[in-house]
Amino acid sequence: MSSPRRAPDGGARLKSAVLIAGILVLLWTILPFLLMLWASFMTESEMVGGLARPIEEPTLEHYRRILGLAETEALFGGQTKKIGQGFLNSLIVALPTAFIATAVATLAGYAFGRFAFPGRTSLLFALLFTRVLPPIAILIPYFTLFQSVGLLGSHVGLILTYLTGITPLLAWILMGYFATLPVEVESAARIDGCGRLQALRHVIVPMAMPGIAAAFIIAFLFCWNELLFGIILVGGTNAQTLSPASTSSTPSRRGRSEKPPRDDRRNAFGAASPGPGATGGDGRRPSAEMGGGRSSGRLHRQGRQHQRVSPPRRWPIARTSRTGTRRA
Repeated sequence: MSSPRRAPDGGARLKSAVLIAGILVLLWTILPFLLMLWASFMTESEMVGGLARPIEEPTLEHYRRILGLAETEALFGGQTKKIGQGFLNSLIVALPTAFIATAVATLAGYAFGRFAFPGRTSLLFALLFTRVLPPIAILIPYFTLFQSVGLLGSHVGLILTYLTGITPLLAWILMGYFATLPVEVESAARIDGCGRLQALRHVIVPMAMPGIAAAFIIAFLFCWNELLFGIILVGGTNAQTLSPASTSSTPSRRGRSEKPPRDDRRNAFGAASPGPGATGGDGRRPSAEMGGGRSSGRLHRQGRQHQRVSPPRRWPIARTSRTGTRRA
């Protein structure tokens, strides 16, 4: 006698649904990166035809351009010789900024999260107010200040700018993290003879290391991806970071500096307007009654308005009076 079938477990269904959803989210996330990696080995003509196609002629020319080993004026090339230098400058700026901002924010977050002192709330809101201001509002004062003290176009000026922007945010993040740590562990360290700083170094910081590491990553990514201050303060200099340097890999701007073509309307107006010595077929100058003045006036209105061109002079034509005598 066969045993009855068991109903499928609800927990197994839930696990399967979560697994399928995770796989779909993973594919949705990594698909753009896979397409970008696939396109990096294509030639420019193959890119125009679409990315969902096999690579006929694999190439490493794009990586050579990015690393500054080649320079081209092609559509997807541009001036990429400063990409490698921008990569190095971004490391020079981002690493010190992340270390200094994380260290200062750790001390500030510990103080705000552990102690209650006069003016604590006001200082917290003052830190928050620095994040409320839009970056463009403080960009011009920074530019003027750095220009006066000689820090414009230098790594130090950019580091100081990033420190003032990211340190308050990290202090707020770490304040909440330190507030969640148990006070009893620190009290036990104090009873064993550790001072305040010793307890912070040997007990609190190791416990808060996950939050401190997250704060360091946030600071590093903020400095690495920032574009506005990088373009204004160090753009076009030897201290140019990666984000401003990446804008140089846009399509070529060749031809924009060339002289624009001459205005055909001006040429047509010059050809239709008779000169001082122009005469008609019978040796007489064209008059307004013959259409010369009308045509020139019409073309003049169609031409450039800021260019004043005097209409041709009217030449009197010999006519016969009522008395039969001729007059000029």
